[in-house]
Amino acid sequence: MSRPVSSLPCKDAEGFSLIELLVVISIIAAILGILLPVVATSRIRAKQVICKNNLSQLLKANELYALNNDGFYVPASTDIYDGNLNCNRWYGCRDNNTQPFDTSKGPLADCLAGTMLQCPQKVRYDEIKPGESHYENGNGGYGYNLVYLGSTIWINGCSAKGCRSAAKQTDLKRPQDVLMFADTAMAKSIKGCDYLIKYPFADPPHHVINGIEENVWFTIPSIHFRHGKKAGVGWADGHVSDEKRAKYKKHNPDGIVSAEFNIGWIKPLDNSPYDLE
Repeated sequence: MSRPVSSLPCKDAEGFSLIELLVVISIIAAILGILLPVVATSRIRAKQVICKNNLSQLLKANELYALNNDGFYVPASTDIYDGNLNCNRWYGCRDNNTQPFDTSKGPLADCLAGTMLQCPQKVRYDEIKPGESHYENGNGGYGYNLVYLGSTIWINGCSAKGCRSAAKQTDLKRPQDVLMFADTAMAKSIKGCDYLIKYPFADPPHHVINGIEENVWFTIPSIHFRHGKKAGVGWADGHVSDEKRAKYKKHNPDGIVSAEFNIGWIKPLDNSPYDLE
């Protein structure tokens, strides 16, 4: 004979009150407010680490190149001022100026195991095609000290002669103070619109004529402070640092203020970080 199952009275389940929900939401928002900046900062630092490693590899590649070429560093571009050729860069080569640069055939390719390094920071560049003015695709977001290290422009001027050979290791009086590679880009006005373009050279603030720095006017800046408003800089002695932008907010010849694009020069605002002496 079965016994009846007694049922206990149960209370209706109670939900969260509006006040309790608002408290929980506010706590979650506060936690996210603390964590999100930390995550963002961690991402910036992670990309800085990768970028600094890339710059270190470029420095080692150039030193290895010099070791195999009687102490001469890699030329920045042997034909940039040689008529309409414009086919040779430190990062790649091409048969004519309607083709893209082939980084696997660049003068540093063997020293980099055939792979051109790429800065991990995403940058929105204007899409310039081979054959168009300002085309420089393939440099990985890095620029080389053209005027002093990658040529003899500083003494021979912007000429074919000035670009045929680079500096020698023994030319550097203070390698720890000579910029070799850096994060670079350039702000340009193209067809009435302002863009960032890829640019493979880290140019000094002032022009140099017959070895003398002309500080009357400025060149167009090209160092890109893309990592939390800092730029990675590789120095000729092999060390890499994060540098802040020097104060400079003047207009370029085409009317652009490069500082608005985080483009500028490192401190001090003269040619001393680039100069061999």
